[in-house]
Amino acid sequence: MATLIFQIHLRQWEKNQHSLAAETARNSLANEHVINSQPQYVIFNTPCIIDQHGEALPSKVFPTGRVKTALLKDGSVTLDRFHISQQDGQMVVSYQPDNQSAQLIGNLKEGWIQGRYRWRYRDEMNGEIFWRYEEFILNAGYAETPSVTFFINTQPAFEFVDDQLPPLNA
Repeated sequence: MATLIFQIHLRQWEKNQHSLAAETARNSLANEHVINSQPQYVIFNTPCIIDQHGEALPSKVFPTGRVKTALLKDGSVTLDRFHISQQDGQMVVSYQPDNQSAQLIGNLKEGWIQGRYRWRYRDEMNGEIFWRYEEFILNAGYAETPSVTFFINTQPAFEFVDDQLPPLNA
């Protein structure tokens, strides 16, 4: 049975983890993993898997969990800054940062999509204010016959990178 598969990778670090060794270690982590989840949702009358990897650091900014999700009235879905919708009978993925226009990335029926962005946010813990840095990676696919190695065995048809991480001294 055809299935929508969304695999989320969340990497977080603090300002003191910007050494070349720390960055090399983060960049060496895999962006695709074996799918460990089963369909738990239905989107556009299609079973859907959401498979998440990585842990969010404790934060006052995100007390209910880091990944923002929403099911909209038209049946479309938002996974953080990524939006999955139907256009002309096709399932498409768009990217939309806060207060900006959406940018179409691609059609899931033409192959799977990898989208990523980096950002930072201000946090407070134990009376101290500091910056948290993050990379959010979404692998999104539509599989007629899903397999646990869906993202591992093939290359993405579309890749999107919004690497607008502000400089450390900003």
